Amino acid sequence: MLRSVTPGLRRLLSPRSGRRGDGDEDDDEDEDEAASIVVPLEQSFPGLRRRLCVWEDPRTETFVGYVQPHPGGAGDFSEDAVRQRVAERGAALHALLQHRHLLRLARDFTRRLKASSDFLRRLLALPGPGEPGGSVPALRELCLELRVHAGHWATLLRRLRTDAWLQALPQRRGQAVLHMRWALLLPALMATRLAGQLIEGRLRELGRPGTPCPASECLADLFQGLEIYNRMVQGLAEQLGPEVKAPGAFTVGEVLQLLATERGRAVAQRLQPLLWPQNGNIRDGHVCWEDVVVPWPPEHNMAEKGMGMDTEPSRAEVLAAELQALCHEDEELMGRVFEALVASADSLWQPVLSESPEPSGLAPGLRPGSSGGWKAVRWLDAARGPVTATLSARYRLLLWEAVGSMLGDSAGTPPATPSATVTAAWELSRALAVARVPPECQEELGRLCLHLLCQSVLCSWDTDFTRALGSGLSDKCLETLGGPPGPGCSRTAQQLRCLFPALALALRCLRLLPARPHGERAPPGGLCLRLQVLGRCLAAVAAAHAWLTGRAGRYLAAWALPQFLLLTQGDLQVLKAEAEQLMLQVSGTFPEPEEIHRDSPPEPLPSPGSPWELQLCRQIRDMANSIQLFSGDVLWMFSTSCKRLSAEIFDQTMPLGRHWRLRPRAELPSSPSAYAAAAVQAVLGQVLQGAQALPHDAQVPTLARVTTAFLEAWMDHILTRRIKFRWRSADVTSATALMAGERRRRPGGGPQERPRERLRDRDPKLRQQQKPPRGSGRGRTALVLIAAAAALVLGLAAAVAEWKRWSETSRLVTPHPAPPAVPPGSTGPLASPTYFWGTYRPHVYFGMKTRSPRAVVTGLMWLQHGGNLRHTTEQNDGVSRYGWLMHDGENFGVQEIRDEGLVLRTEFVKQPGGDHGGDWSWRITAKMEGKSPPPLLSLFFYVATDGQGTLRPVLENGTRLAAVAGTAEELGDFTLTFLPPTGEDGEGTKYASYNFLAAEVPGLHRLTDLVRQSLRKSSVFSPPGRPRRRFFGVSSSGGLPGEPPRGQLLLHQVTLELPAVLEVTLESGSAAGTRHGRLAGPALSAALARHTAAFEQRFEDTFGLEARGVSLPQRRFAQAALSEMLGGIGFFHGRSLLRSELREEPVPGAESVLFTAVPSRSCFPRGFLWDEGFHLLLLGRWDPALARDILAHWLDLLNADGWIPREQILGEEARARVPPEFVLQHSETANPPTLLLALEQLLPDTPLPYLRRLFPRLRAWFEWLNRTQAGPEPFTFRWRGRDTDPERFLNPKTLSSGLDDYPRASHPSAQERHLDLRCWMALGARVLAVLAEHLGESPTPYRDMAAALSDSNLLDQLHWAPELGTFADFGNHSAAVALRWHRPAPVPGRPPPAPQLRREVREAPRPQFVGALGYVSLFPLLLQLLQADSPRLPALLGSMRSEKQLWTPFGLRSLARDSPLYLRRNTEHDPPYWRGSVWVNINFLALRALHGYARVAGPHRERAAELYRELRHNLVANVFRQYEATGFLWEHYRDSDGTGQGCHPFAGWSALVVLAMAEDY
Repeated sequence: MLRSVTPGLRRLLSPRSGRRGDGDEDDDEDEDEAASIVVPLEQSFPGLRRRLCVWEDPRTETFVGYVQPHPGGAGDFSEDAVRQRVAERGAALHALLQHRHLLRLARDFTRRLKASSDFLRRLLALPGPGEPGGSVPALRELCLELRVHAGHWATLLRRLRTDAWLQALPQRRGQAVLHMRWALLLPALMATRLAGQLIEGRLRELGRPGTPCPASECLADLFQGLEIYNRMVQGLAEQLGPEVKAPGAFTVGEVLQLLATERGRAVAQRLQPLLWPQNGNIRDGHVCWEDVVVPWPPEHNMAEKGMGMDTEPSRAEVLAAELQALCHEDEELMGRVFEALVASADSLWQPVLSESPEPSGLAPGLRPGSSGGWKAVRWLDAARGPVTATLSARYRLLLWEAVGSMLGDSAGTPPATPSATVTAAWELSRALAVARVPPECQEELGRLCLHLLCQSVLCSWDTDFTRALGSGLSDKCLETLGGPPGPGCSRTAQQLRCLFPALALALRCLRLLPARPHGERAPPGGLCLRLQVLGRCLAAVAAAHAWLTGRAGRYLAAWALPQFLLLTQGDLQVLKAEAEQLMLQVSGTFPEPEEIHRDSPPEPLPSPGSPWELQLCRQIRDMANSIQLFSGDVLWMFSTSCKRLSAEIFDQTMPLGRHWRLRPRAELPSSPSAYAAAAVQAVLGQVLQGAQALPHDAQVPTLARVTTAFLEAWMDHILTRRIKFRWRSADVTSATALMAGERRRRPGGGPQERPRERLRDRDPKLRQQQKPPRGSGRGRTALVLIAAAAALVLGLAAAVAEWKRWSETSRLVTPHPAPPAVPPGSTGPLASPTYFWGTYRPHVYFGMKTRSPRAVVTGLMWLQHGGNLRHTTEQNDGVSRYGWLMHDGENFGVQEIRDEGLVLRTEFVKQPGGDHGGDWSWRITAKMEGKSPPPLLSLFFYVATDGQGTLRPVLENGTRLAAVAGTAEELGDFTLTFLPPTGEDGEGTKYASYNFLAAEVPGLHRLTDLVRQSLRKSSVFSPPGRPRRRFFGVSSSGGLPGEPPRGQLLLHQVTLELPAVLEVTLESGSAAGTRHGRLAGPALSAALARHTAAFEQRFEDTFGLEARGVSLPQRRFAQAALSEMLGGIGFFHGRSLLRSELREEPVPGAESVLFTAVPSRSCFPRGFLWDEGFHLLLLGRWDPALARDILAHWLDLLNADGWIPREQILGEEARARVPPEFVLQHSETANPPTLLLALEQLLPDTPLPYLRRLFPRLRAWFEWLNRTQAGPEPFTFRWRGRDTDPERFLNPKTLSSGLDDYPRASHPSAQERHLDLRCWMALGARVLAVLAEHLGESPTPYRDMAAALSDSNLLDQLHWAPELGTFADFGNHSAAVALRWHRPAPVPGRPPPAPQLRREVREAPRPQFVGALGYVSLFPLLLQLLQADSPRLPALLGSMRSEKQLWTPFGLRSLARDSPLYLRRNTEHDPPYWRGSVWVNINFLALRALHGYARVAGPHRERAAELYRELRHNLVANVFRQYEATGFLWEHYRDSDGTGQGCHPFAGWSALVVLAMAEDY
């Protein structure tokens, strides 16, 4: 072995002698010389590997050898020294051989890379299509060479895989191999793209005008090269892999499209001068669209029908001849092209053949798939003829589509004006009727005729619409001549009416232009054109609606009766008819999908509309229906305005005293008869004068409405002012008669004389013939007297009936007679100074007010110039994060707001002193994150009054509002000072620009609108040494127009660059003697530090989270959750809007005040009854006195019957944030008595006097619940107020239960039994029994009721569902329900109604348990009505832990996954709410119950404890995780991934997570 190995090594390692060269020939000769020596070594080396082991050291990249000893222990290699030398020589040989293979691989790679680069350079040097240059190489040869270069990497990869010496290279040198791959593939990719561009250019040259038809050899070369290119591209795509998109192969469709596009452009250029001649005799005036006839299809007999235009017959003949010539030229040219394609490129036309019918005359054995195969020569020859015909047909279709598209794009531009385009469409249609052209040409150009007509309509319509809009700005609504027959109309109405015939013509054209399927090339009449026509239809109807409603309201408000009547009797009738006709045509052209697939569809069948088209159609129908509804409401609007005018006149003219003779006004009549005459003359006189212009058929209902409105206003005024006087009906009737006679005698007061009447007055004979008989005037007077008396009697009867209904429902608005729970004066500054001032405006980002009905309010707005004005908290206003980080509910708070890179930190501190609540100070720290340079920031500090108090500005240098001096009833004298801004460190005054605003406001709810209206971009920020910048500054606006002022506003605007710190102080005048300096600067910093430390210590003493080992981030989160609830406490004053079961009209409730927390500052900044009980669970742990105060305020809302409205919308600020449908509160609607949960917790430490004030109200509330919510059987209960239209909902909602859309019985009935309400009543009876016993009252009735409602046998009998294995509601129920689209039956003469999503009941309902396992099923456990040894506990605990039912990693879901209504929408617009989401409040009740069962001895104690630990961890972890990710607490959380949903921030019951972290239940 040594003799054979050593010489070889020595020979290889010795320096090579002889000649050396630089060329490849020298390298090949050296390779041959070395191969004679190395190849035998390579062949013998595998034999050495049985005893010789060689491996590479990765650290040194050297090879190490090792010779294994002989198995027998003795042999040729028993000496260690010899084995070591052999190992070294073997390792050197292994390294040498491997390096040799690597070098050979590198040489091969270099040669291939150089060849690819040279080829790419040649491609780049080739001239483009149509460019001068040298000879262009044959495309076939070029593609063959490209195929070689594209396969370089594949060849090299095969070598790596087959060479044993290189197989480990990809693993050891993966990065180098990757570089080699892309070094070879990228030139190939670039070359492929260049070759594709070259092929595309050659194909386009075939269709360009003026290009001679190439020879057959050139065509064959083109398509053979294309065939090679397509096959090469497929292999290259496999090498590139999915990470790089390879060029696509040319399909036959792309080839045809390229040819058709270029050829179509040439054809369009030849046809355009014939369609729109530059100097042709074409009328270029206005088109009367009502006379235009659709020019296609040719069945319209175009030779006889026209549009009233003079056209030249010779143009049609010239067009027909040109079309025939073009078709003949194209057939000759493309025939040769397709023959060459079929003969040269099999891969292109074979898919076409597979899609086409089989060629006739082929033998079965010669078809595709037969034994002959695809390459059977006879079959290929026989198939080429049909393939050529198929390709020609497809090409012609694409060609004329391209021609139509290019000619269609020319419409609307000179010389293709609208009238010229209409003429061109008719000439083209006439030419098509006589020209002998292929059917594809006739079809596509026929479609072009319709498309051109639509385009001309759109161009003309835009001009007319602009003219109509301009007319609407200056139109005085005076009747114009030349309008449509019937009532006169205004100039704008005539111009709006002219818009509709053009759109009707466009819709008829679109009906004949069916839309192509999605994904195909959009033809004339495609999606874009259809949307354009529909958009203009919507604009026309919307403009008509805006004109009618806007001007009608304007003229009615101004009491301009001639204009109002012209608009409503003239414009309205004309435009309503046009809108209805347009809506019918839109419905016929764009039917709903279900209307298309009928048994006998109309011809031609309309195309199905896209979703965008159907949405526009629905909007058009809605707008037309709005016009129809408006026409029905005109008389109501007229009578309502008459009643308003009457009420205003009564307030000005009627006596001020309670009785007629009690100190009447001197200027008023002194007798009933004279007063009646004056009142009728002042009120009805104006109305009768204006009504004379009405048509005769409209006067009767109008006068009846007006008289009724007058009498209603009169009686309302009498009843409201409690005026008592005697009067005679004859007084009023005689006054009415006198007034009517005066109208007849007054010249010019009546209607205009008719021409015949004027002629009669001039002719004495006619006057004598037409002389009225004696006594006719008296008869008319008697009729007037009788009509007035009858109307007066009817009005009195209506007033009496109204008074009776009011008396029956008076208890609705009467407060409860028990002593108030909040003693009078206990919330004032002397009795409760701690809670007098506070952040009691939860709907704004930062603001403070007092607990006063008409409080002085302060607040902050800000504006990043280039952004939006921020003031009120909105759900989707773009503020990324905001919320209180610390707030003790009394004296201190810290909030952070993040708004598009701006970070605002708002801090406040209160300082006691004086008799009016003391002083307070604000600090606003502003800085930017991530924006450079930062934009200008304007901060707006304001103070406003709400009908009480006065404000006086204190100006500095005449421009800067330095302070506000004010006086209010409960505040006394006070001064609000705005300190100059400083730097972030508080040192040095910062440059700023100042503006101020002094205005009157109609109400606090309009503050944002007033400030936004006053902003003008006229102020200049000019810091020293830096560029000047303009910004929006406030300017005096004088208030909002049209609204009477009710209060004052003083606003201080500071505009500056960030960072900056600003401070504001309020100093009470009564605290001047006890104040030790202003609370600002260092004093404010020290106070903030003290309050921060006190807050953290108090938080730890209350909840003990640090002692429990809770991490610092989680403690910060818990502090923020509590602080957000405390910062969301508000004080509200106003009246609720109530409705009784006995009265349809809503009535305002008693004036009330409410001190309460709110669920959400953005969505629900007002009080909610059942939410507040959960809020008080947390507030009661933090501040029991505060919780007791809030609870007492809620119980003071009780009315005489014992009812508390579920939602408290008090004051204009609160009402402005509520949708109108939720403002009205219904007297039969209850809410869960969760306040009793909080009272049960507060009871042990509550003072007895407080409880004695509460007890009568709690008892009345409980009795009202027991009386009004009773069920069909004893000890059953039913929520009232379920949705009144159950067919609109999948399952009618039960808002009164608090679980809005939680599944109940599908068909609401009086036989329902609601489990959760029964459990709430059991809780109420239990709490009232303890309270009565605590106060020395008799607890027996409540104790007995609590025992009965907690009886397990009775609970099982009424609510246990054996088939479901759980507790459930009972009612008339069907589980087979679904929502389906339903179209109401059409009404004759009216437009078709819009489809509605209605409930479909597939199985009749029957009395049964409701199959919905969820929160309601758990209520006996949640409120701990079940005993610890109850046999029902295992089933409920199992449902809670089952992941198929209620268990999730984020908490208990509200509805089981296997429930039929799980995550089902309730209506089209109502997503699932309580149908699967995780809600913190119910999960807290579950934790509270499980914690209780785990502490009581029983068979299920361990399982309850285990569930408690897991549920607590899941709930707390998810709420904290979502807070960290978003910065908010959420209303509820998605059960699939725990994501927050609904409103945010929602620091209502979601903040109960703090109690769960503290395990404080």
